[in-house]
Amino acid sequence: MPDVDLGDETPLTGDLSQYGHVSYLKVNSTSKEPIWDYLIRKYHYLGYGKVIGGRVKYLCFLGNRLVAAIGYCAGSYKLGPRDKYVGWDEETKGKYLPHLLNNNRFLILPWIKIKNLASHILSSSLKKARQDWKEQYGKEPYFVETFVAREKYSGTCYIAANWTYLGQTKGFAKIKNTFVYHGNEKDIYVYIMNRRFKKIFKPNLLRLSPDREELFEFVTTVPTRYDSLLKILGVEKIDDDFFQRALTDHLLVYYQFIKRIELGRYFIVYIKALMSDLKRKSMVPMAIAFLNKHDVRKFSNFLTRGILDEKKMLEEYQKELFELVGHSEGMLTVDACDFKKKGNCSVGVMRQRSGPNGKIYNCQSGILLGYAGPNGRGLFDYELFMPAVWFEEQYSQLRQEAYVPKDLEYKPKSRIFSDMIYRAINSPTFKGKYIGLNDVFGREREYLDLLPKDLIYFASVSGSHRVFLGSPQSVNELFKNSLTPINSMSVKSLVEEDTQPWCDLSDTSAGTLIPKDKCIQVVEELYGRPGQGLWLYVRRQEDGSMNYWLSNEPLSSSPLKMRYLYSLQRLSEDCFKDSIVNFGLNSCEARRWHALRRHVLFIFLTDLFITKLRRALDLQEGKDNPSEAFKLLEGSFAPSIPKGFSFNPITNLSPPAPRIESEALEEGVGLRSEL
Repeated sequence: MPDVDLGDETPLTGDLSQYGHVSYLKVNSTSKEPIWDYLIRKYHYLGYGKVIGGRVKYLCFLGNRLVAAIGYCAGSYKLGPRDKYVGWDEETKGKYLPHLLNNNRFLILPWIKIKNLASHILSSSLKKARQDWKEQYGKEPYFVETFVAREKYSGTCYIAANWTYLGQTKGFAKIKNTFVYHGNEKDIYVYIMNRRFKKIFKPNLLRLSPDREELFEFVTTVPTRYDSLLKILGVEKIDDDFFQRALTDHLLVYYQFIKRIELGRYFIVYIKALMSDLKRKSMVPMAIAFLNKHDVRKFSNFLTRGILDEKKMLEEYQKELFELVGHSEGMLTVDACDFKKKGNCSVGVMRQRSGPNGKIYNCQSGILLGYAGPNGRGLFDYELFMPAVWFEEQYSQLRQEAYVPKDLEYKPKSRIFSDMIYRAINSPTFKGKYIGLNDVFGREREYLDLLPKDLIYFASVSGSHRVFLGSPQSVNELFKNSLTPINSMSVKSLVEEDTQPWCDLSDTSAGTLIPKDKCIQVVEELYGRPGQGLWLYVRRQEDGSMNYWLSNEPLSSSPLKMRYLYSLQRLSEDCFKDSIVNFGLNSCEARRWHALRRHVLFIFLTDLFITKLRRALDLQEGKDNPSEAFKLLEGSFAPSIPKGFSFNPITNLSPPAPRIESEALEEGVGLRSEL
């Protein structure tokens, strides 16, 4: 039995791995029990109160140093969130109540600052308590609960030890045969110690979700300021009561992933603020407009470190998105998501290349996935790129201040790009067969090489992108038999020399006239040699500028398919722009990891809600409006397309005009030597 030196208050710091394992001394009904009582009375915020009924008390040691004290007693007779979570009735609860424990006291001595010590004691002491309780009282513990003073502690050590948060107490305590209100609401955490107990009852957090009317009352208490934005979004005809009830139904499925009641209120405020008329949708103006200036810090803490399950919330959102707009002819789209920033303290910020032109800005850089199909469009996923320098020692303090996950490792953009796409298409609810690449992702070969082989791409390229003109058979034949090298040409030069007529069309989905487009069959250039046959799709804008896309859609397809793919790409692009202009995608001023990710996630939820409102409005008005993309897919624009737009693949192509022989021979020698 270790000696207990109450006078040794030498600080202990560092990581638990430096000190070895924790040993436990059971002291109840022994001569050492007064030491446990003394420590709790002096250092624990609740002090010491005599416990009636079963109890076990432990002093915790690292070597010979006393570092903590922990105690367990019988579980609470009545605890609403726990009983809902387990799902038992009163009779069944009475049968199992003797098998419930309560972690009634837990103290780490004030001078002990060892990392991971608290969560380790919570885990390992339960094994000891399970054995000792059974030996002492003849009942095996199945379940343990505890209450944490929310105004003093965040419950981090319980979360780290895999305890489950259930909500809050109502502020009542049992005194004799009655319950007395004391007003000290506490957070409830539980841990299941017996697998058979878990198998029998199947505890489920969904049982704790508020019912619809309860949440509706919560939603209506948050003020609304959204009139002009709803008009811009085209859903201003929906009356206020319908709006509030629709928002309630939308949020009900996500509310279950919010772990605390007051966080649920901030969640509703955030969603409503994103739909508001505020010019700047960042935390401070949102909190002042919808709460008050005294709530700014709490609102900030909610976004930064509030306890909510982001992963499950995103999974549920993606499932809902595909159920609403998913289509077998849908397109996953990839776009850069870069936000200019001042200073260097925001997570992931540094001077780095941004946008298709590769200009260098001080910014956060990320990748945004969207989805579009005949049934509509939406945002799908987001990932922040963390520059390699952020993982160096000089950034360790900044990483800690920005709450960057400790297990996060550096990944180049190409790896993030690949992981996001494969994660999306492997989702059990994913529908689609196309992928659109905007800007830099379409213009760099490494990204095309990373794409799944069963997806058809539609990639934006620059005017300098080089291709061969013609079909794969004709180009390969020329390349094989010609005495002089066959040179590729830029898509810009190719379009300027092409004699095929342009097509006039109206892009009604965007509300503007896009006067000209054309399709040309080409062959990609791979390291100076011909590769795969591709479609080149060109749009000439009203100002005369050109936009170019390449696609590996089979050459046997109709050129109309290119216009369809362009339409899907535009739908996603409009969704990205709407998120910036209407919902403040680039307005997050928080510097921390979770804050940025949650800001983007909440915008996803808001955009989906507006999509639901538009669908509901169409149903109210008896409309059945398939998207312009669907009309293109069905070929309803075919009559307006001149004959020149639809043509057979090129099978015969004359060699290029001869050049000066000496120049051709010199280049030919160089080319053959390189090959």
